[in-house]
Amino acid sequence: SVNAEWAEAHPDRVRASDNGYAAPEKCLAAELVGSEGQSPSGSRANPDDEPIHLEVCNASFEDNVRQRLKGALARDAYEEVLDPRGVCLWVDGTRDEEAFDRLRAASFAMPTLSDALGMLGADEDVATAAAETPAARRAEQEGASVRGDMV
Repeated sequence: SVNAEWAEAHPDRVRASDNGYAAPEKCLAAELVGSEGQSPSGSRANPDDEPIHLEVCNASFEDNVRQRLKGALARDAYEEVLDPRGVCLWVDGTRDEEAFDRLRAASFAMPTLSDALGMLGADEDVATAAAETPAARRAEQEGASVRGDMV
């Protein structure tokens, strides 16, 4: 949920879901990326020049990423797979500036998405197909998108 004190202090970062209620994942994204127009790379954000996607969850890796992967693969619902190559940017109300700096500098060494899914147990052909789904969706994306996964 969105804390009322935070919402009052940061009205420019309050975001709503399609049904009009406060959307915690979208509020957190606005807090992380900033409402002053900065993209994660540090450049001025232009809605058309740098699409970004944030996954927001409130559960452990095991409870969230692994369980979502298991269910999505069982149903061939590859669009539901969460990218396991996450970087923790926010914990207990604190933004990790070092992690943001490393993202801006592209200094995190990460496997491809298909390799990461394989490390979690997906067969190679399934991991490849699952990795192509978000890649195709993001190729068509304009601006930022946020997906929340609340347990």
